[in-house]
Amino acid sequence: MSLAIALPILVLALGALVATTGLAVRERRRARALADDLALARTEASLLERRDDHTGLYNSRFFVEALTREIERSRAYDRPVALALASVDEHNPAGAVAHIRALDEGYRGFTAFPPHGWTVSVAALLAEICLALSPAGQPGGAVPVHSQAGTGGADPFAELLPDVAGRLRVILARYAGEFVLAGWPSVLLGPAERFSGLLALATGEHEEALHLLDVAAGRVEGAPPQAARLQVNKARAHLRLAQVRGGQAGPAEAARLLAAAGATADRLGMRGLAAEASDLLTEC
Repeated sequence: MSLAIALPILVLALGALVATTGLAVRERRRARALADDLALARTEASLLERRDDHTGLYNSRFFVEALTREIERSRAYDRPVALALASVDEHNPAGAVAHIRALDEGYRGFTAFPPHGWTVSVAALLAEICLALSPAGQPGGAVPVHSQAGTGGADPFAELLPDVAGRLRVILARYAGEFVLAGWPSVLLGPAERFSGLLALATGEHEEALHLLDVAAGRVEGAPPQAARLQVNKARAHLRLAQVRGGQAGPAEAARLLAAAGATADRLGMRGLAAEASDLLTEC
């Protein structure tokens, strides 16, 4: 083959190779861009699941996930608030009480918390724990009997609850009308009145609890996850009040609230809240 013929063929072959290579590079770039878009979409979807619609802050799902990671770290460093939460979750009320006592003693009756930082968020978490350990937080409102060495089978929290709840309500009352945040990035725990209401419910002040929970519910009407939690809290208060007063109005209202909360919890994947609503429905 003459050089005159071979050179054009070689040029054409090289041109095709460059074009093919350029096409491959462009395809790789497109694939990489598509993968980046998909990763961003997944991240945004994950964030939407973990943010409150009303405020844009992280919600309780994010908080529970973060808390789960922190529990093991807290065990290593003996952090009483997280350990009290873990003890309640593990059905170890005696352990929870011991950690609350340690927190009470270590921070001079809850007066030594920093004024700006974790005072209110700790008070809110302790309110949740107080309700879980109280008769109002038990199935059917039964008086809990936690066996513990040296107590003769008595409830180790019964003596501690009124004093602890009273001091926590003083802290929370300073922030009436405000929302409780925790951690960084900030997690929305709920209106301060909600946690005051939980403490009132824990100490048997059912009407006061309902009043405070109603106030809190009015602040979160546009936030379905928060509204659903308050519906469950209010249903519990109605059931406990009915146990004292009798009548069918309380259980009927509780059933309505629990049906609404359960539907929201199922839709949003709030499995723990859905289970709590389902359990309370058996008392209606």
